[in-house]
Amino acid sequence: MPTLKRYTISLWTVCCVALAAFPGCSRSDLGGVSTYEEIIKNEEQKIINTKSASAEGTLLVEFAGVIPSLTIPENVVLEQLFPGAEDGMGRWYIARFSEEIPVDVMAREFAARTDVTRVQYDKILAAAPSHAALHAPSVPVKADGAVFDDPMLPEQWHMVNSGDKTHCTSAVEGADIAVKDAWALAAGDPSIVVAVLDYGVMYSHPDLAANMWVNEAELGGQEGVDDDGNGFIDDIYGFNFNDNGALSWNADQSHGTHVAGTVAAVNNNGIGVSSVAGGTGKGDGVRIMSCQIFSSRQSTSSVMARAFKYAADNGASIAQCSFGYEAGTFTDEADYRKQCAAEYNAIQYFLDKAHNNSKVLDGNIMIVSAGNDSKPAAGFPGALKDVVGVTAFGPGFQPSGYTNFGPGCNISAPGGDFYAARPQHNTFCQVLSTVPTSDGAGYGWLEGTSMAAPHVSGVAALGLSYATQLGLKFTREEFISMLLTSVNDIDRYCTGTKPLDASKTMNLADYAGKMGTGAVDAWKLLMQIEGTPSVQLSLGRQTFDVAEAAGDPAHVLKSYSVTMDEASRASLGISGELSVTDGKVVLECTKVGSGKMVITADSEGLPVTKTVSVICRAVTSSNGGWL
Repeated sequence: MPTLKRYTISLWTVCCVALAAFPGCSRSDLGGVSTYEEIIKNEEQKIINTKSASAEGTLLVEFAGVIPSLTIPENVVLEQLFPGAEDGMGRWYIARFSEEIPVDVMAREFAARTDVTRVQYDKILAAAPSHAALHAPSVPVKADGAVFDDPMLPEQWHMVNSGDKTHCTSAVEGADIAVKDAWALAAGDPSIVVAVLDYGVMYSHPDLAANMWVNEAELGGQEGVDDDGNGFIDDIYGFNFNDNGALSWNADQSHGTHVAGTVAAVNNNGIGVSSVAGGTGKGDGVRIMSCQIFSSRQSTSSVMARAFKYAADNGASIAQCSFGYEAGTFTDEADYRKQCAAEYNAIQYFLDKAHNNSKVLDGNIMIVSAGNDSKPAAGFPGALKDVVGVTAFGPGFQPSGYTNFGPGCNISAPGGDFYAARPQHNTFCQVLSTVPTSDGAGYGWLEGTSMAAPHVSGVAALGLSYATQLGLKFTREEFISMLLTSVNDIDRYCTGTKPLDASKTMNLADYAGKMGTGAVDAWKLLMQIEGTPSVQLSLGRQTFDVAEAAGDPAHVLKSYSVTMDEASRASLGISGELSVTDGKVVLECTKVGSGKMVITADSEGLPVTKTVSVICRAVTSSNGGWL
């Protein structure tokens, strides 16, 4: 467990009831406040949130200095919230006391002290998928033309959606993250670390073990010793902040393992599932750091705060966060910052560019689920302006019934849709990934914005991997802008109605323009990273204006010709010879896919070549196709 600064104290003998009865009594030992009216005013100013949905027996207290200056009473334990911190964050402490003592009474007692600047109730967090089911015993074989040999990839519509309606009657070809062709360019990089703030990740799972982040100093050190001196004992694959000890998981606590598998289950290893950025089976996947904030115990604001600082201090460049508060808990960002000051400080610590852990970005990235409340706004912290909030859609590109939408929602990704076709509730329309089982490791389906967020975290990790491969660097703002514009328009699917749950119906028009910028597209992100312009076409016969792609001065170029490699042809379903007539080429895309075309032209005797990405999707982008 972490090395903590501890102070043992006892409950104050003077309580609010006594003060109410004797308004003239003095509490000079608790800060020199002389009247009851002054005490009440002081308490109101310092207590920054309400006790609703907060933990008993614990408070977050910010002192004026790193060490409390006044006498500390007994029977309460103070632990430094951020172990070892000596700056402003070092002034935050967790106060633990008996749950028999009303938490609001203790909050007022702390607020009465002159060496206390703020008191925060320890808010309870929530992370819960809508439905879960284990994978059936039968295991399919590798699909024809599949990139990887992971046998369950054909059932992962969220990775590669062929539109097969065998399992999901609502399936639409291309309603996925467009990663199949992206894998040919980049599949991961072990220098990219994704911190999964969630339930504990089953680091021994055979489809995850090779892609776990490893703290080598602790792995080769002594058990029960903080070998690397980071304040946490035996944190080999991460740390359990909820129980202050070893990572844990079980069949009923599969959420974190499932999320991790979507980001970086080992690809091309002949078993189980594929992931977004799990490599090619050659040790080249991104790494997962398990920052456990949920277990059998409820998680709180203080637990989350510690996990963010740990992730920043130990090398994570992406924080994958499938949790949050119910939409509407906070009125706006200012309200959240005020009521959850300690955790907000920790989030800003992770995002502070001084704590950057990426070679290709100047700052870390936080990606958060928008929430499963079916409400027209994202929950916090996903609604924060400097993080990426993720909504969810199902195998038919339609918004999932549970997803939040509207303000605070930045981008959409596959989250599953159990009620895609009522009354036939469909397990297979959910997201398939790694899970612990009662007798070991396995695979299962879950759904929620909890499942959508790791798809975006995986795509972001894939983008960072490709930038690393190419030796490119971006600002965080540039990268997030590329991520949020590497999307497919899903508003055309927001028409009519569909099941919300087992009995209710949702009006899809209510979601139009409110699911974020669109559905995340891995190929488009990689094209933006490498600087290759893209033209987007829809299925069928299309006319492509090659002059537009040639660049200035296009009007002096002549003798155009185009070529396309076999892999690109196969992905797009293009056959036959390609020729240019009057600066235009006719393409007939029979498959949803991506590829590259090389345009060659003559400039007064000198050859000019231009590589263009050709993208075929179920629908063209609203910008006319050029990206």
